[in-house]
Amino acid sequence: MNKVRQKAVSAVNTLAVHWKTPPLGKYVSYREILMYGFGGMGVQFVLFFSNQIALTATSFLVGNTIGIKPMHLQYMAIVSTIAGFGITVMRSYLIDSVKMKMGKFRPWLATMGFPTLVISFVFVWLPYDTMPYARKAISVLICFVLLQCFSPFFSQSFFDLVNVMSPNSHERTDIVAISSIIYSFAPSLTGAFVPMLSTLTGGLNNISTYRVIHPAIAVIGLALSFLAVKGTRERIVVARTHVSHFKFSDALRCVAKNKYFWITSLAGWLGFLEGAVGVIIGWTFIYGYPNRMGTYGLATSLIGNAALWAMLLSPYAIRTLGKRNLLIWCNVANIVLISAFYPFYRNIYALIALYFLNGFVGSFSVVYGPGINADMRDYQQYFTGERIDGMFGAVGIIGSFVGIFTGMVLPTI
Repeated sequence: MNKVRQKAVSAVNTLAVHWKTPPLGKYVSYREILMYGFGGMGVQFVLFFSNQIALTATSFLVGNTIGIKPMHLQYMAIVSTIAGFGITVMRSYLIDSVKMKMGKFRPWLATMGFPTLVISFVFVWLPYDTMPYARKAISVLICFVLLQCFSPFFSQSFFDLVNVMSPNSHERTDIVAISSIIYSFAPSLTGAFVPMLSTLTGGLNNISTYRVIHPAIAVIGLALSFLAVKGTRERIVVARTHVSHFKFSDALRCVAKNKYFWITSLAGWLGFLEGAVGVIIGWTFIYGYPNRMGTYGLATSLIGNAALWAMLLSPYAIRTLGKRNLLIWCNVANIVLISAFYPFYRNIYALIALYFLNGFVGSFSVVYGPGINADMRDYQQYFTGERIDGMFGAVGIIGSFVGIFTGMVLPTI
């Protein structure tokens, strides 16, 4: 008992000493890590609202509630993907080329959340009940394209911010691990309470849920996101006099030689079905057990809790196996777990257990993913002398062509 008390006292003393002063050999204080984490909770709350607006067959709001047919959603997704090429290139150019006093990412984090929230609010309050089908589809498409001008800007600026908070790779991994534990409480809370609260507004297939509950959560989130804006610093090691102006062709030539970019991108392009299974548990409850939303909330809370243990273990796993090997083993384990879904699809409790294990394994990527991306950008800077952050996203639109074809799979099924 004395040892436990001593460790607790030591932890409190360490927290007090390094609250505003980083530990020896580190760059980021504990206060800054917590501000980034709690700001991330706010970002997650805003994205929880905006991400409901998706042109996929798995979208409860667009597909089920508004009633856009799955294959029509895919055709609309192709149109939005083509429109998104220009949006992505412009966003990437602005991130890498525009210099602002606050830094490279924090200004966008401070400004892009508000239009994201406004467009999402307008989207859910359109009078879909009185619209003919064609007008509904056109309205959904226009709002979605407008949303893509701001929402990815908002999310990318937050998640890329950690890349420049410290030049130390191991410290970045620790920052991601700690902050992700904090901001992962946001989806845990929404997963637990939104299904329960939706019983007051007609359920998850009722538009009233998205007009009342989701906007309220997003407004709170927007306020919280400013903690990450005000409480963090950017520490890019680039001369103040250096000016970067990239064309898409220049960025493509630079990134073409970055083997880490192509390896991680290819893994994402080939792993589209892993993300597709994420809706199975929701579909099972909404269509199979529509009167058990309380149980659904408890199930999503339990499944979400799996991420906590993965994020706690991630720094140790990365130091033991390395980011690359951890990525490989996690993907192999996910394939095995997803394959086990089919034999047990009639047993809801077996599905919940498999989802928990899948969530545990998959959540390691929350830490090693940003770590690999940050190291990849450092490697690019070392290799070429240019610091490229935004343009990685521009080159990444090559994957959008792949998505046009892989996106046909789910609507067809």
